[in-house]
Amino acid sequence: MGLFILVIVCINYVNLSTAQFAHRLREIGLRKVLGASRLHLVRQYLGESVLLSVAALLIVLLAVWLVSPWFDGLTGMPASGGFMGHALWWVALPAVAVFIGLAAGGYPAIKLSAFGAIPGLKVGRPFETDRAFSRKLLVVVQFAISIALIIGTGVLFSQITYIQNKHLGFDREQAIAIPSIAEVAYRYQPWKDELLGYSGVAHVSQGIYLPGLTGNIGRITTETAWRVDDPDQVKHDLQGIIVASGYVEALGVELLAGRTFSGPLDSQAESKNILLNETAVRLLGWDTPEEALGSQVEFGIGMTQTVIGVVRDFHLRSLHLPIEPLAIMYGRGQLIVVRVQPEDTMRTLDFMEQAWTRYFPDFPFAFSFIDEDIDRLYRAEQRIGYVFAVFAAVGVLLACLGLFALVSNTVERRVREIGIRKALGASARRMLAMLSAEFAGLVLLANVLAWPAAWIVMNRWLESFAYRIEMGWGIFLASGGAALLITVLTIGYHVTRTALSNPAEVLRSE
Repeated sequence: MGLFILVIVCINYVNLSTAQFAHRLREIGLRKVLGASRLHLVRQYLGESVLLSVAALLIVLLAVWLVSPWFDGLTGMPASGGFMGHALWWVALPAVAVFIGLAAGGYPAIKLSAFGAIPGLKVGRPFETDRAFSRKLLVVVQFAISIALIIGTGVLFSQITYIQNKHLGFDREQAIAIPSIAEVAYRYQPWKDELLGYSGVAHVSQGIYLPGLTGNIGRITTETAWRVDDPDQVKHDLQGIIVASGYVEALGVELLAGRTFSGPLDSQAESKNILLNETAVRLLGWDTPEEALGSQVEFGIGMTQTVIGVVRDFHLRSLHLPIEPLAIMYGRGQLIVVRVQPEDTMRTLDFMEQAWTRYFPDFPFAFSFIDEDIDRLYRAEQRIGYVFAVFAAVGVLLACLGLFALVSNTVERRVREIGIRKALGASARRMLAMLSAEFAGLVLLANVLAWPAAWIVMNRWLESFAYRIEMGWGIFLASGGAALLITVLTIGYHVTRTALSNPAEVLRSE
């Protein structure tokens, strides 16, 4: 993003420098008449550019120091402190400033120094067509970058919104995760019974895995399994988690057929039963959830389980990953899940903590809401989105400033033409249409360049999600329309201001 903005700024400098050629032609002519060589002129103009770049660096260092607390909060990382305290940056930044000054000022310096002494002292603007073409080409590149940034920001925030609003197959609201240790998990039944007797608690269970919790990696196992009644015994890989009774109800997962686990933690009857999700049912070859009930599944670890229920597919892990075939087995786990009623949640939490302290005084009561845990999984994308939006806004603003200055210069060069047209009866609307057509064509060409590039980059980013939005034409049309609107408004401001002036004031010296 920083490099994109540097390109936009350098284009602005080149455009504005070349747009001022006409004002410096006499200066160049006089200097050459007085003995200045082309090398002297190149050094002068490059020196001006480098001094501007170094002055900008000093302003930037002050700006970074002022905005660093806000930026660190936005990214969630103390990036600014590490940057300001690193000695290498203090050596690299001046070198980069000098390089940018030379790169941005090189073309204007070479073009300006190429004019001869006599053409520079004549009235007129030599090579105007060549310079106009160069400026137009740079405007196209500048707006292509800006449009691509707008598209990228729109796609990124659309994907983040999709993630936040997508139904995960379970009810993540009002579900509380409590990490524990084996000693607590093995004797939590009295605490569970007391909680279920309280009106604010709906369900209590435990398992080895809860959606959204960090540290879950490795808790989901993958086992080879096959149907006992399959004569070919085709083997499939199933993911497996271990949960206690009430787990499905506590998470709010929909039961499609059969029943869920019941009974105490040490129930031997339930230890031979399993639940499957829809994906596992299809993978093992059943057409409907009801067909799977009562069937037996053999696992490669040497145990045979009976299917007692089928649940709807739900997302155990991040949306970066697809839903896998899942077998839910019966047993203990060190992650406790409690579903509370939405009324007076704080009082319910106080009651849970008091009961916890009585039963487990040696272990602190720590909890988190599962919906907040899930949001943390995508916090990196959210931060990227915020930073991307800030930099995109800066890039578009700089592009608009460059366009504003360039249109101002264009109108200034054509102010006599506008005065003559107005004297001959042309309306401000007609002159606006005439100038807008020229720049609107550049913006349309910028869209032709920006749309494929933005589509390729953002499509690659979306491929990291198993569940993602489809990039429609809306975001592309909106971005192109925004760029075109900015252009028309900018031109309209300058043309209207010039058209409302008295033609006699413009033409009196002709």
